[in-house]
Amino acid sequence: MTGLPSLRPDEAYLDFLVTVGRGHDPGEWLRSLVLPGDDGSCLDCTLVPASDGIAAGFQAWSIALGSWSRAMRALADPDRYDPQAVHGAPDQQERSRNRALGALQDLGTAIFGPVLDRLREAGVRRLIVSPDGTLHRVPWGALRIPDRDGTLHFLIEEFEIHLVPNVARLEDLRARPAVASARLLAAAPFGTIDTRPGTPFRLRDTVRVGTAPVDLPATRTEIEAIGAAFRSSERDADPLLLHRDAATAEAMRTQFTHAQVIHLATHGEEIPHVEVLRRFQILFANATAIPVRDILTDLPQMDETLAVVLSACRLGDAVVKGADAAGFAEAFFRAGARLVLAPLWAVADGPTADLMVGWYRHWLAGEGTEAATAWQQAVSTFRTTHREKAEDHPFYWGGFLPNGDGRLQIGNPAAYA
Repeated sequence: MTGLPSLRPDEAYLDFLVTVGRGHDPGEWLRSLVLPGDDGSCLDCTLVPASDGIAAGFQAWSIALGSWSRAMRALADPDRYDPQAVHGAPDQQERSRNRALGALQDLGTAIFGPVLDRLREAGVRRLIVSPDGTLHRVPWGALRIPDRDGTLHFLIEEFEIHLVPNVARLEDLRARPAVASARLLAAAPFGTIDTRPGTPFRLRDTVRVGTAPVDLPATRTEIEAIGAAFRSSERDADPLLLHRDAATAEAMRTQFTHAQVIHLATHGEEIPHVEVLRRFQILFANATAIPVRDILTDLPQMDETLAVVLSACRLGDAVVKGADAAGFAEAFFRAGARLVLAPLWAVADGPTADLMVGWYRHWLAGEGTEAATAWQQAVSTFRTTHREKAEDHPFYWGGFLPNGDGRLQIGNPAAYA
């Protein structure tokens, strides 16, 4: 780690560096913990061998996530898959859930076991995590840790969490000029009016009918509810909401630089076997799309953009090359955004809409609410309201985590004075 971040008394910075192994050697993780008031050296700087549980826990979680994702695809596309055959009977579903929670516990123990006591003794409430290598794909908020009495809970229940690429990027984001306005641009190119009970289960992934992506019924009401939250909070009296054919890639390119908050409720797509910067793309109306490369090369600087939210499948995933993660988050940071929120895997349409709307409502609730605080509150609200439907499973919320300036407030320039 080069340089130390500026921290408040309730913040801690957790940095990882993955060494590259040779042959069958999976490499090792160097973990550095920085607490406020540090004298310039790391409080905890340990080399963690892969055999100590991180690699095994990550592999177990990947298998559990793959099983759950296949079940979700079966629900989303029953003409191709038998949901009962893939998802299994209720007792099989419970075993699948328990395997996922067990993997998240193993991973949480391997990563945080050695530092939990120090975090608690220091009174830390917010974790700033800088992942590396495969750790970019860890659902940090969903890791399971024990409380002081040994009762397991999710990491985000105890700590506010946000990600950053590195110390230099964090300090750069925090140093960007204040923005007083909070104009919202939201798009739902595949939203529909029909959101009655019984609407088919959908994933915000490239499930297609022929060559066209399937409709996402909840995205229309998602952006309308977010627009209403901006109006009622008096942040934006006239948010720009683009539905269906109005939400083309060209329309988005035209509007990107005029908005402070950009919310894209749509499909995400990964194209295999192509160059890194064209591998991920955001889908829009009329068979148009914006790949990562276009954010880096074709858009003007988005100097007044506060946040970009990609409420679409897997667009928070990263193509990992050494210590760098090339994906939409880094592309939007370079373009000027201060915060990016996007999921690591294929997410469900209806539950994702509820989670997104909840985040904005918490974030806009007061002048001083920060993005990381609002996200913790939104996850808590979501899990409480969805528990009876078993949608409190980490699959529905664990893939999202704010990336960038977790202190970000909407339309409150005094916070940056």
